[in-house]
Parts: sequence; C-alpha cells; structure tokens
Amino acid sequence: MRFFSILFLLFFLFGCGDNDVKKEVKSDTSRLQNLELVANSGDKLVIKQLDKNSDNSFLNLKVDSEFQIKALFFFATWCEPCLGLIPHLERLQDNFQGKIKFYAIPLDDFLGNENDFKNSISVFISDNNIKIPIITSDSRLDLLSYLNNLEGIPLLVLYDKSGNYVIDYLGAVPEEMIEFDIMQILENNAINEANYDINKTNKIESDLFA
Repeated sequence: MRFFSILFLLFFLFGCGDNDVKKEVKSDTSRLQNLELVANSGDKLVIKQLDKNSDNSFLNLKVDSEFQIKALFFFATWCEPCLGLIPHLERLQDNFQGKIKFYAIPLDDFLGNENDFKNSISVFISDNNIKIPIITSDSRLDLLSYLNNLEGIPLLVLYDKSGNYVIDYLGAVPEEMIEFDIMQILENNAINEANYDINKTNKIESDLFA
C-alpha cells in the first residue's frame, strides 16, 4: 500500500541501475526461519518468510525488532546515490527518535565487488561518518540470496510495528516523501492500538457481566 501520491515518483533521482546490482544466483526456495541479522551497532533484526506467494519478495517477509517502523536500506559503498541518501535517512531517524530504525544492508561482497568486505565497510563508515546501523553479519547473505535480483539501488523498504511490509522506494527519493509515509504508518499504528484497547475493554466488560 502506497500512502503518497504517485505524482511524487516524478521526483525520483537516478539510482545505480539494474545492471549494476543484479546477480544471477540459484533461487533459494528454503524458508527463512527466524533469520537474525546483526548490525555493527549491536541492533538486531529477525526476518521470517510468510506463507505468501507475492511477486514482491518483500511482501513475503515479516521483519521484527523493537521499533515501530523497521526500514531496510539496500546499498553499496560504490553507489553515489546511496551515499547521498544516507544523511536524509539519519535525519529522519533523529526526527522520529525511538520510533523508526534504518538498517543499512550492503551488497558489495554479495556482488563479488569486494574481497576484504568488513574492512571496506569499516573505512566507508569512518570516511563518511555513517551513523545508521549497518548489518554486516553473514546471515545477510541468506536474505540477499532469497531476494535474488534486486531492481536497483538505493532501495528502501518499510515495515510496520507488526513487521508487515508497507512500501518500498527505488532510487534516491525525496526525504519529504519518506517522512510523509512514516507519519502515516505511525498514525495507523496508533489507530490499531486504540482499536485493540477498545476491543480488550469490551471483552473484559462482557466477561464480567456474562
């Protein structure tokens, strides 16, 4: 479900194109069962494959963490549009502190472009003063193998409080567009929580007077 007007897609900047990020691998049909991804900050994500058959692989996943919104950011250290988008993601994370967490997932070694992957990521973080968590655990490769051919990078995917897919953005999209959708997700989370509390109260009253 996309909350923002499709007209804003006209503002997309060119990302790193399809041919730069696609890698032909044998599709892994095994289910992702509680796949734990660990970031350099110590933050953790748990990803599960759902019983869905959507053409959108992200829709088939459930992403769990302590935050109301989980954002997966697929990038490569050599991708200039990716680097340009990161400060905007860091600002959004600060603005919605405690409610959203961006998890950067590098593709460098998956694409065979980096032999000394962890050292390369360390230099990238240091040189660019990266503040958002970067997932460097080897389990990340299982997720990338499952997703197989990504359409391009930078690629950002948002999941709600329940861990369900909401929206994805391909390319260096405007910060205001992402911010609007974050606000809509948080609003929906609040509505769902209010409805849950009402239903729970009604059930308690019903049981008391039964």
